[in-house]
Amino acid sequence: MSQVKASEVLKLLKENGFRELTNRQSGDHHRFVDGHGHKVTVPFASKKAVIAPGTYNYILKQAGLK
Repeated sequence: MSQVKASEVLKLLKENGFRELTNRQSGDHHRFVDGHGHKVTVPFASKKAVIAPGTYNYILKQAGLK
């Protein structure tokens, strides 16, 4: 699997009904939630940042997309 940019992960989450919890941001870790109770943490400093393949798979599992 190739590396995935943070902007692509954010786009995927938004397309699946996730929204960012602005009061839950801690440093470079951004929290997202959907209407089904899925909570996802995405580590990135900028939208151009690269998400490691293992982290990407874990994000998909947290989101219920895998």
